[in-house]
Amino acid sequence: MRSPTATATATSTTPKIKIKKEHEQQNGRRYFSEYSVESAKYQSALIIYSEENIPELHRLERNIIVGKYSVKIRQQWSALGVAGSVWDAAIVLAEYSQNDDLNGLNVIELGSGTGFLGIFYSKLGAKVTLTDVADCIPNMEHNVGINEASGAVTVKELKWGQNLSEFQDKYDFILGADIVYIEETFKDLLNTLLHLSNCQTKIFLSCKIRYKKDSKFISSLCDYFSVETVHYDDKYDITIYLARKIC
Repeated sequence: MRSPTATATATSTTPKIKIKKEHEQQNGRRYFSEYSVESAKYQSALIIYSEENIPELHRLERNIIVGKYSVKIRQQWSALGVAGSVWDAAIVLAEYSQNDDLNGLNVIELGSGTGFLGIFYSKLGAKVTLTDVADCIPNMEHNVGINEASGAVTVKELKWGQNLSEFQDKYDFILGADIVYIEETFKDLLNTLLHLSNCQTKIFLSCKIRYKKDSKFISSLCDYFSVETVHYDDKYDITIYLARKIC
């Protein structure tokens, strides 16, 4: 059987795409289809992947190795969308932190998604709390289990700006990987960072800055935190910011 091929048509002024993913059966093999839908005046694209060449973000299982550590992850793109995959920003922050000794330190991750980054931090010795909205909790718990990290990792629901009274600890580290992209959440994200931190807390935000509003949010943090750029990954265009509350 011929290998599946990708066919696409597009204009030179194609706007941001919306992706719908479907699973198909063809000749006993599983295929993955992506349809980019622009609007009536733009052409669309059809890309077909076999199991052999499916993009990393859409793989059902990943084994991510950073330094001497390995983290197994079940991804659920079709069920959870962007929250169901491990993004480059999380891997870049893991690479940046891989030699740190965090034994006994208290870490919380916001917008954990699959839980990869927090699970990785538990391998550095930290006591970790993974948080995200309710839909993400079962997959995070699954990933904690398959990495045998249940003794060091707690999974809790947290929608930014809500139920903050359930989080009374002031953490040594707050982590966020690719969580700065929805403008409507920025105010609640800021309030959450303020609630969870004290003067000693280190807040690491690993970000791919896609829009002007993203940079504007980072700048707005300077009203409450000292903010510095500590790392830039030019391969993935990821910036890691370190913020500390101004006291």
